[in-house]
Amino acid sequence: IAQARTLKSILSPFNIPLIINDRVEVALAAKADGLHIGQSDGDIRTARERLGPNAILGLSIEQPGQLNPDLEFCVDYFGVGPVLATATKQDHAEPTGFDGLARIIAQTEKDCVAIGGLKQVHLRAVFRAGAKGAAVVSAITMAENPAKATKALRQEWENAAL
Repeated sequence: IAQARTLKSILSPFNIPLIINDRVEVALAAKADGLHIGQSDGDIRTARERLGPNAILGLSIEQPGQLNPDLEFCVDYFGVGPVLATATKQDHAEPTGFDGLARIIAQTEKDCVAIGGLKQVHLRAVFRAGAKGAAVVSAITMAENPAKATKALRQEWENAAL
């Protein structure tokens, strides 16, 4: 909670939302902007009720069958993947690939963010699949220069949109 509060104070002046992963209690205590939960991390309806209507709420989707029209009303976006195998999460589901990513995105009107094993070289394919963004971890945290890697990722995403 203390770390989340610190991050919130750093991000707020830049209008960057703080989204907490999995832990609704932390999101509430830190007054985070939102929460992201996975398929086995709790009930999305309960999370929406606890957070209120103005919080950002995301849900992980690993396969097309997990998209449920009854749930779409309470989420703001879907995190789709893993697109590729990733060492960041050891127990990840079977990767969707870029074709699977595109199939899932085509089944919803909600914004989708691709996740899982993504690097700079993959961003154009992610964009072409229809994702509104890409979540990356190791492409930044494992880089020799994380700031430079972040700028390169952002530039690649902007170039993909051209």
